[in-house]
Amino acid sequence: IKDFEGQCKELIHLIEEVEKPIKLGIAEFDNKKKEEKQLKAQEIIANTVITLGLEKKYADELTVLDKYLNLSASAKSVVEDIEQRAAALKQQQNADKAKAEMLKATIETTLEAVNKTIKTPLEYRDFEKYIEFGWDIARIVREINDRADLVRKAEQLQEVPKQEIELPADLKPKAPEVKEIKEDEPLFYVDVHVEHGFEAIQALSKFLKDNGYLYKVHSKGKVE
Repeated sequence: IKDFEGQCKELIHLIEEVEKPIKLGIAEFDNKKKEEKQLKAQEIIANTVITLGLEKKYADELTVLDKYLNLSASAKSVVEDIEQRAAALKQQQNADKAKAEMLKATIETTLEAVNKTIKTPLEYRDFEKYIEFGWDIARIVREINDRADLVRKAEQLQEVPKQEIELPADLKPKAPEVKEIKEDEPLFYVDVHVEHGFEAIQALSKFLKDNGYLYKVHSKGKVE
């Protein structure tokens, strides 16, 4: 039995030694075939993208599937599958374009209507981004109307005449008397933040200039 087992091990060893290069050769052959199939599939995809006029966004979805690389996969089946997937992407591309055109037309029509009610017109480019965001038309139209309403209210506030109240001479505020700065007199400064109406801020600026104050504007703007 021991002799027989020893002979069996020798035979198995011989078979394994012969089998190794055969397996390596088969693996190399399979890999080479897969590479050829992948290149062929990529070529078919590239030609199909050009033929159907697929844009990059949709062409990027037309990838090489693992099943195309199977040795049992025929060239005909690969071509048919790629063309079928490409046709579906083309339909999606056309549908998305039609939707985008409809959204654009509706936005432009809405803007044309609201711009008749305001002096500062809204522009299409300010709302075009919402198409990319995937907003539906109802939401975009609502955004346009809300924006127009804010502009309308701001314009109405600007048109309201300001009521000026004439105070008696003895009640009018008097500007402080400012003496000229002497050459050897030490200087002082105060850093303040002032909030008031536009005209009042202009009056303050004029007062400082007229009375010889040296001042710098670090920042300015509208109070939110």
